[in-house]
Amino acid sequence: MRTKIRLQMEQQRMREQHSVLKPEGEIESGPGFEKHYSVQDLAKFWGVSALTVRRIFCREPDVMIIGDRSRRSKRGYKTLRIPESVARRVYKGLLKNGTRKWHS
Repeated sequence: MRTKIRLQMEQQRMREQHSVLKPEGEIESGPGFEKHYSVQDLAKFWGVSALTVRRIFCREPDVMIIGDRSRRSKRGYKTLRIPESVARRVYKGLLKNGTRKWHS
């Protein structure tokens, strides 16, 4: 009986720990739960090339990179999805520090 109760308590703890929903029923906020932009979307918004956007965001934290590490073709294909908060942070940084920041 004690084992069953302990197991139920552990299961409840794990559900709460790994739940996407907060106890109040609100969805958590953060980069994973906000609007994500494609490289083409940001290139169009900012008036720059897609290659420029890729160079700016390729090493930014919280940018989602989707791609196959095994190269079945001659070149690897990677899809970037950039959270709105990351795009805003980088844009402010580029305005503040000058647009050449990403070249370093």
